[in-house]
Amino acid sequence: MDCITKTLVERLVGKGMEISSIPNYLKILVITLAANAPLSLQELNMRLESLGWDDFELDNHTLQLVMAVFENYDSRESEVRRGL
Repeated sequence: MDCITKTLVERLVGKGMEISSIPNYLKILVITLAANAPLSLQELNMRLESLGWDDFELDNHTLQLVMAVFENYDSRESEVRRGL
């Protein structure tokens, strides 16, 4: 697990999320962002709440960590596809 991912997991757990819920939360979050971009943080939290994530409120710092994790993942995937 890279440093950014570890920081994200620690932050989510520190904010009260069960570690077993993190993969599902991130999946729903990324799908919601992809399908509804651009969204404000408030709108994003409202969408997540309507999908059953009403016991957790996403803050800007955590959102930035999520974005960094997935940007890092995308760049690694691109390198693999190019054979680097």
